[in-house]
Amino acid sequence: MSAKDDLYRQLSAFYHHDSEGFTTLDCERFTSASRSVISLYLNQLCDEGFLRKENTRPVHFWLSSHTQAMAPQQPAEEVFQALIGATGSLKSAVELCLAAVNYPDGGLPILVTGASGVGKSYLATLLHRYAGETGVISRSARLVELNCADYANNPELLSSTLFGYVKGAFTGADKEKTGLLDEADDGFFFLDEVHRLYAENQENCSFLWIKATFIAWEITANPVTPAYVFCSPPPKIAKMSC
Repeated sequence: MSAKDDLYRQLSAFYHHDSEGFTTLDCERFTSASRSVISLYLNQLCDEGFLRKENTRPVHFWLSSHTQAMAPQQPAEEVFQALIGATGSLKSAVELCLAAVNYPDGGLPILVTGASGVGKSYLATLLHRYAGETGVISRSARLVELNCADYANNPELLSSTLFGYVKGAFTGADKEKTGLLDEADDGFFFLDEVHRLYAENQENCSFLWIKATFIAWEITANPVTPAYVFCSPPPKIAKMSC
């Protein structure tokens, strides 16, 4: 199977119910090809009638109507067919993740471990899709990802990025800022490379997978609740923390 055909196969599986379309940037999760190569594939698929596009900024693509009509209504478990090892070496890991997602009263937080490049973020993406297709969460609920390495040495920036703040909460807060957790309300939140945070920052984040609820700084309102929280340290860090 060519790289273009593999990309189309994954797009068909992931977006066959999606009415909002996708961009070249969205497709980067499915392939290691550069953005320019992805754009070439998408335009070739348009020329071949498998996709249609609208010249917005950025350009949006959709599966063509006849392609969507031919798409089979697959069981949700088939979401994981694209994950190498899902029925082999990763079978038990996938089953544990599904059990956590389906656990009563809001599911369980998930700690995903593994070396760099093994597909931890991809697994989170598949679990988010699975939850949407099975009705565990709304199809419109988002998967929001935070790369903790970008905030390793700046706890104040991490806090404002996560939780947001209201005008006047501190010096320099001249307007309200929405946090990433607001965007993950009723959805999935993925803390990538959480081990890169200092201990005090990890402590600040720990209540997310204990209580999964927060209220923005200096504001009285209904708490925001991400439905599922993922963390992604390397294997050695995970073993040390158990």
